[in-house]
Amino acid sequence: MKYATVQYRYVNTEHLWEDFNLKAMVVDILRRAARGNAQTRLFEDVSARKKDLDQDGTYVVLNKMSDPRTWGGPFFCGQLLHVKAGVDVPGINGDLDQSVPELELCNLQLGNAARIVEGVLYFLVNGNHVSLIEGQRTKARSLERYLTRLLQDADELDPGKTIILNALFSSAGSGVTEIQEMNIQPLAVPANGAEQDATRLAVEERGQGKTVYDILEYLGWTEADISDLRGNLPEGGTLEGLFKVFIKLRNKRKGSVPKRVLEEALRHLDPYSLQLIGPDGKEGGGLIKLSKRVRIQTTGDLLNPDDAMEKIQETMREWARDGKIDCDFGE
Repeated sequence: MKYATVQYRYVNTEHLWEDFNLKAMVVDILRRAARGNAQTRLFEDVSARKKDLDQDGTYVVLNKMSDPRTWGGPFFCGQLLHVKAGVDVPGINGDLDQSVPELELCNLQLGNAARIVEGVLYFLVNGNHVSLIEGQRTKARSLERYLTRLLQDADELDPGKTIILNALFSSAGSGVTEIQEMNIQPLAVPANGAEQDATRLAVEERGQGKTVYDILEYLGWTEADISDLRGNLPEGGTLEGLFKVFIKLRNKRKGSVPKRVLEEALRHLDPYSLQLIGPDGKEGGGLIKLSKRVRIQTTGDLLNPDDAMEKIQETMREWARDGKIDCDFGE
């Protein structure tokens, strides 16, 4: 058994059209004929569902899906794979325990039929409500881009329009609607190796999150720069950071933007790292992004696909019954 985090998202339809329904659209497209093969439906041909999103030798593929006989019901489930197309992987010849001067670094052949899976994501769509379990590399952003390409390739989405899966940020009793200032504080990284492991586990426990090192990488630091900094931290010290964004009007910090604009822009960040400040108050100390930790059966080190999809469905039904989301499961 493993723990995983089910997150809730919803489709931002402001830039699409009023009667847009993501679940109905995806099901309709999957039931269409695969291009170049009128006898085969898209859901029957996995090769027709692969998308080259990054032009880096990898593909994102809609792989396993819920039973097509259930698609007329309230939901659709899917498994998204991030697959490395090459068959060569760097490796070593020999045993790490053998007594030799050095090991040979080489490209290992996996065989023509083998592909490396770099990330797995599970998701459920009910109308315009989406819940998901992210993988190490395959995040909500991957699902956004895949769904966008799927609809564009089916001529259902105009160029320039995109599927955006919003996350709602809130904290009890706040009521902040306009934002003047925003503080983003990634997880501090301790100098001690064991404590660094604890920081990594904290990130995994929350299911998401970035450390100071991640932010430095975004700012253009190389791996060598970061490694040098990590190796020279004083014993007992921590590496901390604070990214501040604010709006000035005529050299005075009093401009503001609607909070909903930031919810879209910040939808992939760890809510624990955010503090939003407006004219009438502030939100922070762990903003709420609807999510739940669940235990899922495993096959080796991998999540069991059927159980993962079942747990997402159970969680969404629970949220619907409790009034946390307004999707309809017909109950």
